[in-house]
Amino acid sequence: MSGMLIIWHRWIVPNIFKFGIKAFVYASSASVIHDAVSDLVEADDTYPLVFLPQQKELYSHSKALGDELVLAHNDPTHGFLTTCIRPSGIFGENEPGSVKSFVERVAAGKLKIQIGNGKNLFDFTYVGNVIDAHILAAQKLFLHLESPVGDESMRVDGQGFLITNDEHIPFWEFVRAIGDAAGYPTREEDVKSIPKMVGLFMAILAEWMVWILSFGRKKSRVNRMGIAYRCMTRTYRIDKAKKALGYKPRVSLKEAIRRSGGSFAVKNQKKD
Repeated sequence: MSGMLIIWHRWIVPNIFKFGIKAFVYASSASVIHDAVSDLVEADDTYPLVFLPQQKELYSHSKALGDELVLAHNDPTHGFLTTCIRPSGIFGENEPGSVKSFVERVAAGKLKIQIGNGKNLFDFTYVGNVIDAHILAAQKLFLHLESPVGDESMRVDGQGFLITNDEHIPFWEFVRAIGDAAGYPTREEDVKSIPKMVGLFMAILAEWMVWILSFGRKKSRVNRMGIAYRCMTRTYRIDKAKKALGYKPRVSLKEAIRRSGGSFAVKNQKKD
């Protein structure tokens, strides 16, 4: 997947203007300025892109390469404008990745155990709000083609924009809220916490056991990066997007969670 992204980036971006395209909005990721391991607190668009080896996640590295390439090909002189939208933690209705996984885990009673103290804040973004951000960016690029902006703080072309729901939430609270919306409530008093270091030690054991038993052919689903991800703080500031794009989340985090978890509740009812 990551390799295909890199090939796509290096072919399509340098050649896209040949097809008469005037504006290009790249769907990047907030992870391009994060190493996937450390805490990130109130990060903004002044943070640099992170690449291998500092970047520990290949997917984020490939997205950063695409981000860098897209912005490098911004060319106002020849009427080709580019920008990057960098959303954090996209989720929504019927999302087959994280939302589905959270619902399955809470349905199986596995979210009564959390790694860490559960206080680490995270930024998630409802998919509908992410779409809004892309549309706003495209509209601004076309406006700037007709009338270049003089105020640098209002410039959209050649810029990257972090996008969130503008509401921090503890990671584990979000996960359980998704489960609640899907019809699988978890009582706070039933939740047991495992210290982060214990979780990391268990992950190391799992990684080695799977590697040994599979003769190096498989990777453990329980791993150190996954444990670190669930314990880290990762929050962003979106002041730049608010000002230059006029971005404001139309769907609140509470409503987005209700819709997303609820989409799986409907599926479960149909199965019953």
